[in-house]
Amino acid sequence: MSLVLLVFAVQTGLLMRALILDVISLWPLALVAIAATVVRDRMARRQSRVVRTGSGVAAPLLLFTWVAIGLVLHLAAWEQLPSSTVGLQGPTAPDRLVTAQLDIQSGGEIVLDGDSDYLYEVTPMRGGGRTAPARGSELIGVREATISLTERSDAGWFGSQGWTVSVSMSPSWGLTVHAPRLEADLTSVRLQSLRVHADGRIRLGSPSGDVPVRLEGGMVLEVPSDASVEVEGSAEVGPGWEVTATGTRYEGTGISKFLVLVEPGSALVVEQW
Repeated sequence: MSLVLLVFAVQTGLLMRALILDVISLWPLALVAIAATVVRDRMARRQSRVVRTGSGVAAPLLLFTWVAIGLVLHLAAWEQLPSSTVGLQGPTAPDRLVTAQLDIQSGGEIVLDGDSDYLYEVTPMRGGGRTAPARGSELIGVREATISLTERSDAGWFGSQGWTVSVSMSPSWGLTVHAPRLEADLTSVRLQSLRVHADGRIRLGSPSGDVPVRLEGGMVLEVPSDASVEVEGSAEVGPGWEVTATGTRYEGTGISKFLVLVEPGSALVVEQW
């Protein structure tokens, strides 16, 4: 049953195909357990000189344990597994690095946050799909960095539903994302600019200076309740907003603000937290 469920999860796209590679890669664990069981069973037979019926349960139980451990380690993204070898990890952010530009182009889902200890990290999601692992190019100088993330030409065994991308909190980021769906928590990211072509939800922290935000798609934008926001284009907003000639505006307590441009045909909902 464990093998049937494993194949079912992979074939239906619930989990990525690389799960099979991860389970197979743990064969030394299964080999040691089987050897220990065989030795113990033989010693018990010699002592009692009768055929023990418990040995018939040992093999299925070991197989189940092998698959279960592989599944748990796969979902935990253990770095020693084959599925973790396709992730990307940038260098640590240089101390003098001031600004960084990140361009993400993907046909899968993107989860974006600012929790990385490195300049950037990319890991495939564990759900199955056709999104190939990320391929990165970077140009890192003393004060400025430029990073581009695109899909590899072939997903192979490592196709997934998308990527989880984390960036460092240290530089000021100019972010561009082009994907079917985006879930972003940028509350800890210092934004220089943001451009998104996707559906989904974005949560922003307090702005530093005037931060241009350009959105295309169906998006929910979460902003701090004390942040000033000026929207050009059509958007659904809450109470306390002022209607302008080009859109809507909210006056917060700070001098910095978000300058949001909504592309024609897009649907934007602005929520304050």
